[in-house]
Parts: sequence; structure tokens; C-alpha cells
Amino acid sequence: MVTLIVPIVIGLVALSPWLFSSYHLDTDVYRQGAQAFLAGEDLYTQLYSVDSATLPFTYPPFAALVFTPLAVAPLWLGGLLLSAASLGCLWWVIYVAVGRRARLTSWVFALACVLEPVRDTISFGQVNLILMALVVTDLLCLRTSRWHGALAGVAAAIKLTPAVFIVALLVQRRWRAAGTMVASAVAATLVAGALAPTSTLTYLTEALGDPGRIGGLSYATNQSLSGVLERLAIELPGLWEAGCVVVIAGVIAAAWRWRADPLMVCALVSVIALLCSPVSWSHHWVWLIVVALAWLPNSAGVAALVAAASLIAPHRLLPHGSGFEMQWPWWADVIGNAYVLLAAGIVVLAAACGPEFFSRRISDGGARHQPKTGIRDMA
Repeated sequence: MVTLIVPIVIGLVALSPWLFSSYHLDTDVYRQGAQAFLAGEDLYTQLYSVDSATLPFTYPPFAALVFTPLAVAPLWLGGLLLSAASLGCLWWVIYVAVGRRARLTSWVFALACVLEPVRDTISFGQVNLILMALVVTDLLCLRTSRWHGALAGVAAAIKLTPAVFIVALLVQRRWRAAGTMVASAVAATLVAGALAPTSTLTYLTEALGDPGRIGGLSYATNQSLSGVLERLAIELPGLWEAGCVVVIAGVIAAAWRWRADPLMVCALVSVIALLCSPVSWSHHWVWLIVVALAWLPNSAGVAALVAAASLIAPHRLLPHGSGFEMQWPWWADVIGNAYVLLAAGIVVLAAACGPEFFSRRISDGGARHQPKTGIRDMA
């Protein structure tokens, strides 16, 4: 029991400056959006006062319904509860990914607590870890359940980007689960639409297609294709769309080669959400934890590289904010876009070298380690 708890305590102590000393800005937006939802106001025609700024509510209306418990709690309590739920979800995701080995999970959890995406998720009071847990639980633990696909659909109704994980289901020919995912997302959206018809209409007709509501595209922590193009000041029409097509095609090709490994498929498909979203703040990159754990049985070097990048957060080492990103020299652009380049490289590697390549390398060097009850055995 001690070896189970001590690493968790170490991780929480390391994370405590962000856990207890930060103003959870995004939690405040969730809270005020939920209050507007309960008051019958249009979520998307107003701005919400947070700290010294005003921000819009950018999530679908169903998210505001989910956030209603925050509306009745003091901000400090809501932030603490959301952080606790997020950290519980982080532990669960790791537990599933490492084959349900509790002690190993606790040590990986301790490491994950100091990674930049986790630090920022807790600092801002974001829901990234909760959404990741919904998707991972669905794609990896409910594969034989009649509800396979439902949790991923709910995640997509809370925030649009998890919708890309339907690609994981289609690549693995899980047609029924894909249908369940669509049905659950539509059902959740209809529930929100019945309770908040005006907000739902505004979201679908105006807010959904307005990336300007999300924030400045050129800011260093926007680690997406659009962020890279904005920082490089490249304005060729259709270039972003073409880049997204290339990413999606590459991920599908890579996921198809790894289709017998649900964890790797999940990790690869997450790259679509990260690179093709107009804005992927660095706290959205909690998926790098899943990416690292998916690669660990295949290439410890790749897993270590992903973990190191998440820990160092190279874009934060450079001058950023107030337009500094637009003045980076070429070498700074390489460092400042490290998450994007890393994700693209991983997709290329996975597409070029399937599991048989890594199995062969490991067989040449010794017996391959397999988790006692790993994801591959749970399928």
C-alpha cells in the first residue's frame, strides 16, 4: 500500500503550486456559462468576466448543462473538485494504459503530474483529462459492451474535438460502436437543445464556425497546424485545409497498420484533434501521455522523447506573448513548434514502421515485455 500511495503523494506535492495557488480561469468560465444556462440566457452573445479580462463560452450547450454543479458552488470549491476529478481521471487513464498494474500506475502518475499539459490543465481548471478518460474508457474498456461508443459520443457533445475518435472505431471496423457514438452525441445535443434552444441555435449557426472566439492563433502555446502557419505568417489560401487532409490521411494509414493495438490507434487518432483543431493550447496535449504509454512497449526511446518534450515544453523556453512569436528566427520556429513536429514525426514513424518492425527489433534483442493484463489482452 505504501508503494502505491507514496508516488501519488509525490506527484500531488509537485503539482501543488498549480493545484492550490492558481486562479482556475477556465473553471470560472464554465461556472459562469452554467449560471447563464440555468438563467435561460444565450451562452454565446455575452462575454464572461474572468480575472482582468472577458472571455466567451466556446463549448457546445451540452457542456454548460454538464457544468451546472459548478454554478451553485463557490469558485474555489468548484476548482478543487474539478481538479480532483481530473487527477482521478489521469490515474485511471494510466492504469488502463499500463495494463491495470496499480504500483506502476502510481509512479507514472507522479511523473505525469509534472508534465506541462497536466500542469496547465490543473492551473486553468480545464476538462481535458476528464474528456480523455471518457474516450480511453470507451475505446479500450468497453469494446465488448453494447455501450461501446457512447462515452466518446458524450465527450464529443461536451467538446467538439473528441468527435475525431470515430476514426479509431472506423479503422478497427467497429461499425456498431461508431453508430452508437454518433447517436449518443446527437442525443446529448438534442437534450441541450430542448433545454436551451436559443443557445443551441446560436452555437450551430454562429459560434461553431468562429475560431476567433477561441483566442489568438499565433500565441506560442497554440500548438496546432494553424498556430504554426500563423507564426510563420504564411497566408496561402487552402494551405491549412491541405495540411489537415495530409494529417488525417497519415493518421488513417498509421492507424490501419496498428489496428490490432487499440491503445496505439487511440494515441494516433488523438493527433488529428491536436493538429487539425484551429487552436490546440498546450494543455490540450495531455494526450501525449497516452502517446508515450502506447509507444513504451514498442520503443522506449520514442516514449522517452515524448515524455521529455512534455516535461520541458520547448515553446515556453522562447520569448513569447505580445507578438514575440512573429519575430522568431528559423531555429526558434523549430523549437517553438516542437509539439507539432513531434506529433507529425510520430505519425510518419507509425505509418512507415508497423508493429511487426518493432516486434522484430525486440525479438532480436530479447523477449518482449507484455503487461500482465494489458490493453491488447482486454480487446
